[in-house]
Amino acid sequence: MRNFLALALLPFVAQVAWAQSWPQQNVHLIVPATRVESIAWNGLFAPAGTPAAVVNQINAEVNETLREPTVRAALLKQGLVPGGGSAAEFQTLVEQEGRKWG
Repeated sequence: MRNFLALALLPFVAQVAWAQSWPQQNVHLIVPATRVESIAWNGLFAPAGTPAAVVNQINAEVNETLREPTVRAALLKQGLVPGGGSAAEFQTLVEQEGRKWG
């Protein structure tokens, strides 16, 4: 945790941090988040033109796997939240994220 005072230059990043550069003082910076979003998601993509039946079969098997208790537990242990859903829902997510981030 170094250079937290530099975060003051980024007024839209949420951060609470002890400034180690001043160990004799209990210095905290609190900068409210208003414009920064940090998320991560994962998904599977298939080449353009992949038959819908193949996409749907893969999707069904992935969703089934994500519902297995041992898989869910392993993902949750890593801080991941298992999702799942349809190929159409994933396509919508990808399109929305593309519009948001350009």
